[in-house]
Amino acid sequence: MEDYRVASASDFAEVCEFYKEVCEKQADDEYGADWHYGIYPTEDDLKKNLEKSEIHTCRIDGRVVSAVVLEESADPMYRDVDWKIKYPDHEVLTIHLFAVHPDFRGRQVSRNMMNYMFEYGKKHGFKSVQLDVLKGNVPAEKLYIKSGFCFVEERPVWYEDIGDQVARLYEKNLG
Repeated sequence: MEDYRVASASDFAEVCEFYKEVCEKQADDEYGADWHYGIYPTEDDLKKNLEKSEIHTCRIDGRVVSAVVLEESADPMYRDVDWKIKYPDHEVLTIHLFAVHPDFRGRQVSRNMMNYMFEYGKKHGFKSVQLDVLKGNVPAEKLYIKSGFCFVEERPVWYEDIGDQVARLYEKNLG
């Protein structure tokens, strides 16, 4: 049975371990986010996300099998994007660090977690959801499109851990 909830401060060690394992196992993936634990995500950032109640988890048999940071505002990095769905920043939910543990792939966890995020957003008055995904992360893009996200634009970005990249931006209307 899947259990979805907002993570609390007492979940800190388990959330960190989850992201550490996800990052370590990315080396085995043909596609992926290419995160580097300690750079992105950092434990300090995860702690801040927990303090703001932004980390949400899916547990199966008590184990964190999926996690996401839901920022309750539009991402300032993309303020100049010509989003097709126009809402004030405080009505936008932004997805960051969405991952499913590799041991639980193929079990519909990602689809169910997306549905949880949409329901959470609607329940809390958000009108749209935005996210970015690195170009070439085909499985993630397929999931987002299948979940009703629409492509908005592609743009160059720079990340401390992986340098110059191309981000593909997506949005979904909840209103």
